[in-house]
Amino acid sequence: MKQARRRLKTLIIGLLSISFIQAAEFKDGNIFYRTLSDNEVAVIYPTDNSSTYSGSIVLPESVTYESAEYRVTTIAQQAFFMSEITSITIPNSVTEIQQYAFAACRELSSITLPEGISKIAYRSFSQCIKLTEIALPESITEIEDFAFRDCTGLTAIALGKQVTQIGNNAFYYCPALQQFTVAEDNPAYASIDGVLFDKAKTTLFAYPNAKGSTYTIPGEVTVIGPGAFQGCNALASITLGKGVASLGSNPFMSCTRLQEILVDAENVHFTSVDGVLFDKSQETIIQYPLSRSGFYEIPLGVTAIGDYAFCNCAQLSGIDIPTSVTRVGESAFATCTKLSTATLPDAVTTIGNSAFNQCSNLYRVTFGTNLQTIGSNAFAYTLISSLTIPDRVTSIGENAFSQCPHLEYITLGSSLQEIGQSAFAWSQLIRQIECRSLYPPVCGNDCFNGVSVSQCTLTVPSNAYDYYVANSPWNQFDIQGTGSPAATDELRTHQVSIHTTGNSIVIRNLPADTEVIIYNLSGQTVQSLHATTQEVEIELPKGAIYIVHTGDQTQKVKL
Repeated sequence: MKQARRRLKTLIIGLLSISFIQAAEFKDGNIFYRTLSDNEVAVIYPTDNSSTYSGSIVLPESVTYESAEYRVTTIAQQAFFMSEITSITIPNSVTEIQQYAFAACRELSSITLPEGISKIAYRSFSQCIKLTEIALPESITEIEDFAFRDCTGLTAIALGKQVTQIGNNAFYYCPALQQFTVAEDNPAYASIDGVLFDKAKTTLFAYPNAKGSTYTIPGEVTVIGPGAFQGCNALASITLGKGVASLGSNPFMSCTRLQEILVDAENVHFTSVDGVLFDKSQETIIQYPLSRSGFYEIPLGVTAIGDYAFCNCAQLSGIDIPTSVTRVGESAFATCTKLSTATLPDAVTTIGNSAFNQCSNLYRVTFGTNLQTIGSNAFAYTLISSLTIPDRVTSIGENAFSQCPHLEYITLGSSLQEIGQSAFAWSQLIRQIECRSLYPPVCGNDCFNGVSVSQCTLTVPSNAYDYYVANSPWNQFDIQGTGSPAATDELRTHQVSIHTTGNSIVIRNLPADTEVIIYNLSGQTVQSLHATTQEVEIELPKGAIYIVHTGDQTQKVKL
């Protein structure tokens, strides 16, 4: 028994020693390697600052290091990143090419891939601008996200019979790409006139960037994949066939010459009005052609501006949003660089994430009275100089007004409860804030990062001064408790006073025998008690947000 234990112990020590053998790095010829095991190596990025790969490269199947022979099996992550190689031949011993392996090889015009690899990794050939063609071996089963992004010279892609998975944006911004071809016996994909479809030809995955200026989607197609036409700068007119029932996210992204989107009259899901795409009921505007310029009046009756509906419409100078609209979708007007003003009607309750992000000439926005939520990044990188948040808004998302270099004056409404992380970060000219809420809104990290808060005047209701003084980051401002008292209705709702100090939650004006329950954001009870006095102080871990429930009142606080 003891002998068996010794053998087991020796075996374990041996295995542990093998697992901790440090990989060796060495140079053979002009190529740098790293050992992966006792008989395999990877090609790696040069480990001395004086070296770089250039010219024509032929990799060997094996190399010798310290009298041992190693097979070359891997091209490591970033191995040839930004190198000046012009061509490379990779031996069949290589079974893996990792992320960014040849990214930004701007002189690479020819590559021979081995038969043993199964996938083209994430961004492995992105920005290879001189690569005009590439022969994918039959062993390839997967092409990962952004694999050939920004390969501006690539003209054609041939997919073998085993390719069954193509990642998002695998061929993003390949402006010279004219066609996809697919092996007839491929079980997942097919091509029609150079356009990539699923095998059943009911889902359109990708339209080559350099294909013709007009296109009619076949009648049997029911689904347009996300980003299917993105970057098709030659495309001026497209017609949705009668069968199209579903559009993936932002299918016409960066189609900068698109003038009209038409719809087959028999289509029961979509319609076109003057070349603008709507749902069949004309309640949602889905896509405005990117090349159109000037002013556009959204028809009355539209209730939603869809996600990305006007995104990247760089020539759009003005927009009229009707009183019927209740929702502005995600990135709806993002990067509309000529848009200078926006007036949102009273019916709008939600502004989606990045809705007006990077509208670099937007200097004035007017919100309607029923607005409740402003999404993350909604107005980041705009020229807004003053801001009035309506009284029904309860939350402002992360980075919502960050990097607004002209923003000076802010009025925050009386119902505001939460301001997201970095919401006003690096809007460095902010000098005056009026907050009408009786209780300080909970602020995420770095909410006012980059703002000289000590030199910024904060005006709060005269009956709320103590609350703001006790709460960060508000207590870092120059607080003036000279604002109008909080409304009587609000005071009746918030008879109990809840604020924080240090690592404690202080609750005042409690009626006798009030039950106090404190939850974390997961809904778990972290403290529960029956108050026997009008004031209680509860110590809790800092750096967390809590929900405080007292009788009929519930309030969110951050320690």
